[in-house]
Amino acid sequence: MQAKTLTHPIIAAMQKRHFVLLDVLPLLGSIAAAGVLSRVGLTFGAWVGFVVMWYASVIGIELGYHRYFSHGAFETGPAGRAALAILGAMGGQGPVVTWASTHRHHHNHSDTPEDSHSPHRRDGRPGVSLRSFLHSQLTWKWSYPYPNPSLYTPHLVRDRLIATLSRYYYLWVVLGIVLPGVMTAAIDRAWGGLVTGMLFGGVVRLYLGQQVTFLVNSLCHIVGFRPFDSKDHSRNVAWLVPLTLGGSLHNSHHAFPSTANNGLLWWQLDPGYWLLWSLARVGAVSALRTIPPGVVERRRRGHRPAGPDIETRNS
Repeated sequence: MQAKTLTHPIIAAMQKRHFVLLDVLPLLGSIAAAGVLSRVGLTFGAWVGFVVMWYASVIGIELGYHRYFSHGAFETGPAGRAALAILGAMGGQGPVVTWASTHRHHHNHSDTPEDSHSPHRRDGRPGVSLRSFLHSQLTWKWSYPYPNPSLYTPHLVRDRLIATLSRYYYLWVVLGIVLPGVMTAAIDRAWGGLVTGMLFGGVVRLYLGQQVTFLVNSLCHIVGFRPFDSKDHSRNVAWLVPLTLGGSLHNSHHAFPSTANNGLLWWQLDPGYWLLWSLARVGAVSALRTIPPGVVERRRRGHRPAGPDIETRNS
């Protein structure tokens, strides 16, 4: 049997390097950027660069890293896979194989002592402490048992395109900082916009985007609504939906991990699925996996299951 997690000094060193470069430095950079931007101000171009790069990286993380690479919720061709992998890398949360392996491991051990980023105490006591919340939000990334990609994501390990793109992971991160600067300078028609855009749409966007995504790990396992039975503490947090493109409908996701649509109940909005549906109409993606309404109702809390959960594939 293959080991579930891997430990090696090189892996540990890479985790610490990534934590310093893409968790600590973006925080320090954002603090410095706040001082600069408070003096020079934010132009229209800077805001456009920020918003465009925010949702570009969220599309890469939520629709790409999460729904596609981790759960196979839809299908797309080589160009689509490459675009999603690059946009996800611009979010600065690790190469796609590492992200997907860690996420699948999380689903297998959600809110147990083996879960790398559960906000619930590991000492056997009930509830959440400040330390366990901070661990879930950020500090777990400093050092954690590395989920074995050969076990959790063998399809990605064998994917030559993903392997090639992953070698340039840090290049994509830097590109995600430079692009909003170029965008800002072009919109404002001023070279000064290059620096403003890189600081606001690049560094600040990178840091805030990470923290909002990490709230799905932490906050969405503490507060919110639980319309579906699951074996963990996952919850739906509606006010985070616009910022995460539906990723904060976390209890819905844990109830049906491989669906392309987290908006399972009529009042739940999933902008990420709306985008996937639109892309399917023009042939950019296909085979969107959805859940039949009857199956959704059987998994509602308080309802007894009346049959197996069967997922369907719709183009």
